Amino acid sequence: KAFKTGKLAVVLPLLFSVLELAKSAANDRDLSHRVMCALTTAADKTVGGTEESSAVTEDVELLLALNFSTSSANWTAMFDTSGEEVKPVNPNDFVPAGPVRDEWTKAWPLWWKAAKKAAAEHIGTAKHANYKAITNEENKAEAHKAIELQARPAAKLKAKYTELAQGGTKGTANLINVYLKAALYGQGANDVNNLVLTALAALTNWGAACTKQKRGIAIAADFLCACNNNEDNSKQCNTGYTPHNWGTALTLATYWPALKASCINHGPQAPSASEIESAISSFEAALATKDNGGTLVATLGAPSGNACDGTAAGLCVDYTQYYGGADGTKGKAMPWMQNLKKAAKAITARQTALAASHAIAAQIEALRTEADSVYLQAAAGKLYVPSEGGSNERAKPQPSINREAECNEAGTSEDKCKELKAKDCVFNDKAKKCELKKEVKAKLEKAETKWNGKDGKTNSKGSKHIKRK
Repeated sequence: KAFKTGKLAVVLPLLFSVLELAKSAANDRDLSHRVMCALTTAADKTVGGTEESSAVTEDVELLLALNFSTSSANWTAMFDTSGEEVKPVNPNDFVPAGPVRDEWTKAWPLWWKAAKKAAAEHIGTAKHANYKAITNEENKAEAHKAIELQARPAAKLKAKYTELAQGGTKGTANLINVYLKAALYGQGANDVNNLVLTALAALTNWGAACTKQKRGIAIAADFLCACNNNEDNSKQCNTGYTPHNWGTALTLATYWPALKASCINHGPQAPSASEIESAISSFEAALATKDNGGTLVATLGAPSGNACDGTAAGLCVDYTQYYGGADGTKGKAMPWMQNLKKAAKAITARQTALAASHAIAAQIEALRTEADSVYLQAAAGKLYVPSEGGSNERAKPQPSINREAECNEAGTSEDKCKELKAKDCVFNDKAKKCELKKEVKAKLEKAETKWNGKDGKTNSKGSKHIKRK
């Protein structure tokens, strides 16, 4: 096989790859079958919608419910959770018209949902197994101050988590699946029945169906053209596939499933960027090129002279428009190849996004765990510490928790974390999150910090689980 410089680059690793692939190939048609099988297997897969964990949603909803249950009586009285619908439907009765009302109106359903969860699960009452009533008002006020610092960043992180768990903006399941379908069946086609509209000129006979102008549009079409000749039904491609004598019309619904079934699938169940890249490499290494009077002819299979004519002796697929042509010309971009590459890129982006979503899930879980600790301390009456003089001074609950939460608000952004350097925040490269310096956290946990000159009471409007900007 002659490869023309500038037309088909074959690097050493890929050459070894195709040689390995060809070891047990009886002929060029057998090799083309193996290569097309690899491409089909890589493309004939789908990605599920989202990998969002219900545990993350539960953590955030619990945080908001704990935050609500520790709010002032004035605040909790605004919400009617006796029914299954938001009531009142908006905060118009509690705040005058203006930006504040607009903000409250937007957040109102979320606040009501937190109130409903707290009521339905008896959070803050003797009926709940873990979150008993906080009977001391000072402890309750302290708990609310601390838990709000957990709930606020958790709510923000949840929105980002949801996006990343869906693959981010560049790795959604829909995007990947569209690219894979387009590679397999042609742009806009969802199954093999649409091939005649995209990548097969006709089904009547090989010559009408497999024109070289239509090659490179869909893997399925090229595969059918590579393994069904127009003279007989000899098993030229694979002993596991009995081809159609394509001198008469071929039935896609019969022969495409049979051709796919002749492939041995050892690849991963889910779409894989590495599997796609390997299949592409094997395909390009298997292409044969031949000079034809100054024009490079590129084929997969065994041509008759320089032509793919569909005969038993000339059964091949012509890719000259993409990999050959006159000297000095550049081939066109092949449609199914481009769609496969786009799918691989999107799959890689999805994997990166999912890894980031796992890091955020861990952050949210940590915030929920910290809120648990605060609530349980308050319920046990251990959060509020009056001074010896009886002046009702309060110890700051879990001082490291509040400081840690400030750092956590930067999320996975290293730049935002740097802006919090003055607050002793540092970016953890391994965990991909902003956190309080370990030495600072250790000192705070040991310190007996007290707050002076604060009465611990909320204002008449109460407090919220999402801070207004």
